[in-house]
Amino acid sequence: MSSDTAWKVTVTDVDEQGDECYVEISLDDDFMEKFKESKGLRRWSDKRFSEWFVDILKKTVETLDRKDKFETVYDLKEGIGCIDDVSPGDMIEYHNKNGATHFREVGEIVEDRRCKAGRKIRTAPMMEGEHVLSKAESVQLEQVGKAVRKKS
Repeated sequence: MSSDTAWKVTVTDVDEQGDECYVEISLDDDFMEKFKESKGLRRWSDKRFSEWFVDILKKTVETLDRKDKFETVYDLKEGIGCIDDVSPGDMIEYHNKNGATHFREVGEIVEDRRCKAGRKIRTAPMMEGEHVLSKAESVQLEQVGKAVRKKS
């Protein structure tokens, strides 16, 4: 799909059910047609769109440090930095118990003797109010795969 044309993709609802989170997305007809065309699909595929959307979210975090505005603080796969270097305000990529990938801002690092590392990350709320995204999450340090920090 061409980067010079904008199609409307709107998050209309987020529903948290236990350890799972469901995002409802509204797509305009032009986007759906171009998506099907770009993927060689004759009809719409929720599965193909979901795979593509998750991949786009992962790539967004992976490319933040290439925009000269962010730098990689920690990358488990690449052996860059140390998890101890992660601090509030950093953006982290982590996997929950079900293997789903999440991207959140670090709110604080708190002591927790129940964790292997003795500390855990509390994420910053993404929205205000009673919405599911207004809740901070607890993330064990072992779950973090990557962290980036805005350059000053």
